[in-house]
Amino acid sequence: MKTTPTLVTLALLLGASGPADAQSTQEHKLSWLQGCWAVVSQDRAVEEQWMAPRGKTMLGSSRTVEGAKLVGYEYMMIREQGNKYAIEVRPSGKPPVVFTQSALTGLPTAAYLRTRLAEVYRAAAAHERPAADDHVLLVVSLDLSAVAGFPRLTGMILVADALREVFDSGQSVASLGPSVVAALVPKDERVASQGVALRRALHERLQVDAQLADVGRPRVSAVRLPATHELACDLLAHLARA
Repeated sequence: MKTTPTLVTLALLLGASGPADAQSTQEHKLSWLQGCWAVVSQDRAVEEQWMAPRGKTMLGSSRTVEGAKLVGYEYMMIREQGNKYAIEVRPSGKPPVVFTQSALTGLPTAAYLRTRLAEVYRAAAAHERPAADDHVLLVVSLDLSAVAGFPRLTGMILVADALREVFDSGQSVASLGPSVVAALVPKDERVASQGVALRRALHERLQVDAQLADVGRPRVSAVRLPATHELACDLLAHLARA
């Protein structure tokens, strides 16, 4: 659920002016974060506030309350640096964590992976063998239904960073959907060890954020390529909705 802060709304309705009106809200790709985000249940409340983007910067804070107890809080800042974003997170009094990403997750889209799959299927046909004999999809999905606002974005940025660390020697990695990423990797003796390394890298990164630490383990699965490129494209669309 997203709501606009009450005092800000009232000021706008009354036509009030003040320091916040001295400079109009500046264009920012993450301006949709502005305002108050909340996920509230009977036992748990997660609330997050984001200021309007100015000076190529957005500032935010969040708190997580269970019953009457504060169990986590964060201060966050996103800075535009050319075509990249520097994201600083200070979780629950711990030292700040800063990471820089290009185009947020920094990953190509499913369109790129469809193109790469076309090349794989052409090569397989030339050798008269199934594409599944030489390549496999490693798919990571993260259940973000229990979080809102910036932690959703943070989660996928951290997942993308983990995949880039593990698959850093020419494998094709892409974002399939809001909470699903995949890597097209050679089907060889390294697949099993890469899966283990990926799970470890995901665990280490997601522990940075108290809200993300509670979403459960990311699901990592090896998916066999179907018989044709057309079926493989259908498979990507299905995985994106997982």
